[in-house]
Amino acid sequence: MAGLDRIQKRFDELAEMAKEISDSLSIETRRVANWYGDGSSDRKFEVLDCSLLTEWHASVLSLIDRILGESHPTRESFRSAYSPNTQSHQDFRRLESLFRSAKNDFEGGYLFDVANLVHADVFADELEQAKHFLDNNFKVAAAVIAGTVLETTLRRMCDTHPELSPSDNINGMNTDLYTGGVYGKAVNKQVGSWGDIRNDAAHGRPDEFDHQQVNQMITGIRDFVAKHMS
Repeated sequence: MAGLDRIQKRFDELAEMAKEISDSLSIETRRVANWYGDGSSDRKFEVLDCSLLTEWHASVLSLIDRILGESHPTRESFRSAYSPNTQSHQDFRRLESLFRSAKNDFEGGYLFDVANLVHADVFADELEQAKHFLDNNFKVAAAVIAGTVLETTLRRMCDTHPELSPSDNINGMNTDLYTGGVYGKAVNKQVGSWGDIRNDAAHGRPDEFDHQQVNQMITGIRDFVAKHMS
């Protein structure tokens, strides 16, 4: 899927950048005060390319913010382990280990929120297609596409609530999610209305809905997906 491929590509790019940072390691000699205040002496320090490290850190933080969220423990650990003065190889290795943990979790398929984000992106594209059909006066096709996005979204929502025994259709899943407390009565009623339009479109009843209703359906489902799949 294109969205997952983009995330994987970014992880790979940042892994390559991490290697560049490691390869930039050099030894600097600095004169520092002795611990007991009896003069100073030369000490050797391992240092890295600071500008490259700063760029890498900002890019990694941006990526894991998107796929993990700001409150995720890995994200918090990564943020707190870095400071603008970080140059030592030891500090970088700590950051790199956290980055690789997030990368391994993604590649192992353990980040469900990522799937939601990707599906949200895909659904946005499909709803744009539905809008294109509607703008060209193909309201039935538009309603069917939008209804398919709705049905798939409801099914994914049911999958995240294993206590539910989801039905195989929009109306059934809508009832399951409502009675399960996932959303309230107003949303339940609106989803039911969208489901009715989709069913009328799929069963050859175009006179049961009009252009404006389909337009509102597409806009509403777009907001619904954005709220529940991101």
